[in-house]
Amino acid sequence: IVFVLFALYGMFASFIGLEFLKYHDVAQIRISDFIISIPISAFGLYYFSKNPISTEKILGLIAVAIGGYFFMR
Repeated sequence: IVFVLFALYGMFASFIGLEFLKYHDVAQIRISDFIISIPISAFGLYYFSKNPISTEKILGLIAVAIGGYFFMR
């Protein structure tokens, strides 16, 4: 069920991305793609982690998101 939900999420995100291409520049689409991958990574971290989610893991995920944002700018 989890993999089916991932597939549906990916199809929905791809459809939205193709719609954005009609009206926006490709650079903005790259940022949107990065923003879409962050929730998937967060869910994977929560779902597959054997240890409980700690403050360090949450701060690390936020740092990755901020770093990716600055990299794309």
